[in-house]
Amino acid sequence: MLLMGKCPNCGKKQLLLETLDCIVCEKEGCNNCFRFLFRIIEKRGGSGELDKWFVCSDKCLDKLAKEIENQISPSDVPADTWDQIPPIHFLTEKAILNANNSRLLGKIVEKIKKGEELHIYFSEVFVPSSFLSAIGEKEDKVSIPANPLWNRLFRYTSMLKARHFEILREYENAAKVYKALGMYEEAGKARDRRDEIRVKKTEVSVNLDALLEQIKNGGITAVYRCPHCGGKLKIGKNTSVETLKVCEHCGSEIQTMDLAGFLKTVLS
Repeated sequence: MLLMGKCPNCGKKQLLLETLDCIVCEKEGCNNCFRFLFRIIEKRGGSGELDKWFVCSDKCLDKLAKEIENQISPSDVPADTWDQIPPIHFLTEKAILNANNSRLLGKIVEKIKKGEELHIYFSEVFVPSSFLSAIGEKEDKVSIPANPLWNRLFRYTSMLKARHFEILREYENAAKVYKALGMYEEAGKARDRRDEIRVKKTEVSVNLDALLEQIKNGGITAVYRCPHCGGKLKIGKNTSVETLKVCEHCGSEIQTMDLAGFLKTVLS
């Protein structure tokens, strides 16, 4: 005789109903009322799926996401090009599998200790064994684009990238990231800062010409050290703004604002 099961959380009735535990608060429910987060699987060979994680509510999702985000360092999200970001797989694996997490099953902890490769997969769709070694970020996004944890972590790491660009004063790249996230006000502010920098650079370039003219008229010779390689750049009567734009030793671009500040100190 087939057994009829009932979910203790939402009351759903179903033959042979399988109940689940919330990974955060351990509340019992079912696939109908709980939100799927990810599967932990073996990357190569092995028995495939090792565990599935679910949460019962947005509150538990938020708590778990914050725990993962707190373990992701800004240095894990380098600001290379605005449209590239490290796979969420890598960041989640680092935060979940490499951490001393009491939620991990004993068999998973043992595999980690042995150095076996495990993988976070944000889809409930079955993955053929021949595909395990080639799972990539794009496959997960296609399989289940609405995965709540995936979206949360992708947004968080994108925000880190935008902040990197702002620190580097690459405001246009920061604006592109904000726009892709639908944060139009922040994108506008980043572009305003970009325009401010452009105006300041123009003003400084004019001031730099005047400062170099004072150096020339005063018969002064100054030595400026490149902030990138430490090479000595001689500034005298034959020096022009163009010759100072790039370091003759390492080829790095020299910030005109830094040069102007240096020359003001020399002339004061």
